[in-house]
Amino acid sequence: MKTGKSLWLAIIPVWVVLGLGSASQFYASVPPANRPRFLTLVLWAFLGLWSFWALLTPVIFRLGQRIPLRKEKLARGITIHAVLSIALSLVHIVVLSLISLQIFPPTMTATDEILFSIKAYLTSELFNYWALLGVGIAYHTSQLEGQLVKARLDALKMQVHPHFLFNALNTIAMLVRKGDQTRGVQLIAELGSLLRSSFEMGATQEIPVAEEIDFIRRYLQIEHYRFPDRMKVEIDVPPQVSKAQIPALILQPLVENSIRHGLSRTLDEARIQIALSRTDGWLDLRVEDNGPGPGESMDKGLGVGLKNLRSRLHCLYGDDGYELSLARGVQGGAVAHIRIPYRELS
Repeated sequence: MKTGKSLWLAIIPVWVVLGLGSASQFYASVPPANRPRFLTLVLWAFLGLWSFWALLTPVIFRLGQRIPLRKEKLARGITIHAVLSIALSLVHIVVLSLISLQIFPPTMTATDEILFSIKAYLTSELFNYWALLGVGIAYHTSQLEGQLVKARLDALKMQVHPHFLFNALNTIAMLVRKGDQTRGVQLIAELGSLLRSSFEMGATQEIPVAEEIDFIRRYLQIEHYRFPDRMKVEIDVPPQVSKAQIPALILQPLVENSIRHGLSRTLDEARIQIALSRTDGWLDLRVEDNGPGPGESMDKGLGVGLKNLRSRLHCLYGDDGYELSLARGVQGGAVAHIRIPYRELS
C-alpha cells in the first residue's frame, strides 16, 4: 500500500506534537538550575524517541497489508504481529538506553539501565505498534471502500453511457418496428435488471464467483440483442470454483474491453471466452477474444479501466499477491489474465 501525500501531512505533525509534548513534560521535571543546558538535549532525545515510530509508520502500515488480521488466519496474524511488536519495541528501548547513557550522567550500569527501561517503557512501546497497526488497517480499509465505490460508479457510468444507452434503446426501437414486441420487452427488462443489480450490490469488497458471472451474463445478454449473429460467448466456470471469492465487478472492464475493441473492429464472428480455474492456491480468471489484439503496451489496451483494476488488486492483495496481464493470444486477439489467491467465504 502506498502512503499518500495527504496521509504523511497528517502523520508528521502528530509525531512532532508528541515529541514536543513529551520533551516539555520531562523538561518541566528538571531542576530549574539545570534547565538551560538540558533544553537542547531534551528536545533531540524526545524527538528522536518519537521519530523512530514516525519512520516505522509506513512500514507497519505495509505489514498490516502483507500480514492481515483476517478471520481465516487470525491466529497466525496476531502471532506474527506480536513477535514483531516485541522485537521492534525491545530494539528501540535498547538503543535509546545506550544513547541516554552517553548523553545524560549515568546513574546505573548499562544492563541495569536497559532492564529498567524495558520495565518502564515496554508497555507504551507495544501500544505504539498496535495503535499504528490499527490506524494502518483502518486506512487500508478506507482505501478499499473507496476503490469499490469507484468501481461501482465506473460500472454505472458504462451502463448509462450515452453510447451504450443509445445502442440499447435503438435496438429496442428496431425490435418494436419489426413487430417483435416480445423481444423488445425482454430487452427493456434486461436493461432494468442490470441497472438495478448495480444499485443493489452491497459494499462488500469480494463476492462469490457465481454472483459476478450472473452480472456478466446480464450485461452480455443486452449486447447479444445488438449482435445476435455476430457475437459468440463461452463461459467456463467449473462448479468447484463457483463459491470462490473475487473482487466485485472485476470481470466487467475486461469483458467490456473485448466487446469494444474486439467486436467493433471485426466483421467476422466475434468470440469472447471467459474462463475461471483453480491452480493450487490461486484462482485464474481469463477473458479472451478474437479481435485485433492489444496495442503497444498493456496500459493502452484498457486505459483507465486497467489502471483502476490494477489499483484495486494492489489494495486487496499487495504487491506480490496478484498477477494482471494483457497479451496477444497465440492465434491473435487479446488475452486478459488475472490471478488472485483462492479462498472461499467461511
